[in-house]
Amino acid sequence: MSDSHYSWWKVQKYLFGLSKPHLPLFVIGILAMFGGVQVGLFTSVVFAYFIDDVIVGGNRSHFWIYPLGFIGLALLQSVFNYSNRYFNDKGGFVATYDLRNQMFEKLQRQSVSNLIKESPGAILAKMTSDIEIIRSYLSRNFRVGLNAIYYWVSIGITIYLIDPRILLIYSLILPILLVISIYYGRTVRPIIKSRQEEFGKISNDIQEKITGIEVVKAFGTEEYETKKFEDKARKYLKLFLKAVIVRQLSIPLAVLFISIASVVVVVQGGIFIITNPAISLSLGELILINLFMLQLRTPTRLFGNFLTGINSVTVAGQRIFSFLYSEDEIKDPPNGTNLEIISGEINFQSVSFTYPNGRRVLNEIDLVIEGGSTVAILGASGSGKSTLVQLIPRFYDPTEGTILIDHQNIREVTLRSLRQNIGYVAQETFLFSRTIRENIAFGKPNATLEEIVEAAKLAQAHDFIEKLPEGYDTMVGERGITLSGGQQQRLSIARALLTKPKILIFDDSTSSVDAKTEYELQREISTLFEGRTIIIVTQKLSSIRYVDKILVLDDGFVVEYGTHEQLMKNKKIYYEIVMSQATEELSADIELLLRESE
Repeated sequence: MSDSHYSWWKVQKYLFGLSKPHLPLFVIGILAMFGGVQVGLFTSVVFAYFIDDVIVGGNRSHFWIYPLGFIGLALLQSVFNYSNRYFNDKGGFVATYDLRNQMFEKLQRQSVSNLIKESPGAILAKMTSDIEIIRSYLSRNFRVGLNAIYYWVSIGITIYLIDPRILLIYSLILPILLVISIYYGRTVRPIIKSRQEEFGKISNDIQEKITGIEVVKAFGTEEYETKKFEDKARKYLKLFLKAVIVRQLSIPLAVLFISIASVVVVVQGGIFIITNPAISLSLGELILINLFMLQLRTPTRLFGNFLTGINSVTVAGQRIFSFLYSEDEIKDPPNGTNLEIISGEINFQSVSFTYPNGRRVLNEIDLVIEGGSTVAILGASGSGKSTLVQLIPRFYDPTEGTILIDHQNIREVTLRSLRQNIGYVAQETFLFSRTIRENIAFGKPNATLEEIVEAAKLAQAHDFIEKLPEGYDTMVGERGITLSGGQQQRLSIARALLTKPKILIFDDSTSSVDAKTEYELQREISTLFEGRTIIIVTQKLSSIRYVDKILVLDDGFVVEYGTHEQLMKNKKIYYEIVMSQATEELSADIELLLRESE
């Protein structure tokens, strides 16, 4: 669902649902806020009595009562203000704590096809700055809006009780203040939306440059990239300043009308005192009403902040809830069954796939991979190799056709049971900023050290791990930057092998491994995982020594499928690949075979 589907009212509804479990905190905070307003207004009333009683009336015996009363009221107001901030802040923090956890859970469960539609920086901005905007709104902006309304109503009632005639002036000024505030809100909303979108772009740019810093330095484009970032930052600054200008124009305008109204009250009150002494205002009451009129600056400023907050939170809410409640393209079917694998046969029936951008990468794939066999998939870059194997664990769903595992439609089984039976080693190695032990045990957190070591040995990783300063407890830097490419790949292979899945997929995952290690790795896997289905995506002939069959893709079509001997006799694409790599691959094979026989 797009952002536009979430109106400000719908966002408020979602925020209420988010806050509902913590409603007692907000209720206590808001009641304390109302108490603080009342105490503040009552202090002004006491001040008016002080003027009439002591200054005008001359009751000097009462003089020290009022200062003590002011001190007591100030202490009481401090208690109310503290309670107001504490309970509202706590409510905002715990509510957004829940929201952040919900978003992270959604991020983990979000399908790959959904995630590639949005940049990592935009998602990061939603989970950081947008959530912070919602926290600020729940903790502060919402209550200051209520505070402003309560302030206006309380002042109006108090003025009416003192002298209903003055209420007319108050009634004239209040709509003007509301119009100014509403105009400000409508004007600033699109500016805030654009500003938050630009912030997402800036976040994405920072993340890209950190990840690709070596590329930037290799090509010497630091100045160019800095200038591009400055352009984005300048655009964000302009939008920020534009919102500030609109705000700073509206507030002085509101203050101007309040000041005019205050002068009118003083003049009108003076006329009442002069012309009708018997029923006129007292001096203290006139000063009190004037104080109230001047105090209208406070609720007007608060209401302006509230409208700023409601605009910001509407935009942030639209971005967050469109992500949080988006429909997953890949999801569990209703009443999905658990996948039961016996042989591990994989059957592609008329499978085609087209990416959202319209690029078709697979065309009418009819293919049966026998259970327990090892199959290599070859083809030029862009031929659809990786896409084909990514359909098996349902990273994507075919645009057309069906995939069966042991005659079970993978769309009719639970994602958890499907992926627990598949070990997938990606083309791009990714390691977490954790220990080597934790990285290998990522798919099986309760694995014993013996199991982890066994998987590492199978992946030809145990020897280099043992040489590290802290062995299996060595911390791996972010994205594995403390290890070589081949070491990273071996750890990712160990991670997949640990779970001993029924189906193993290697998506060009030995590209950085040397020929000897690759040979030993394949020999170990083929021996231990005999009887399980293994798929190897590769462009190297050295990766297919132990395969049963070879599949060749070309431009999304299956052009060849059979044994090495069969495909060599066909003298088509596979034959050309073999002949083009023959000298290099053959020498490597001979060397490794000789070493094995020693």
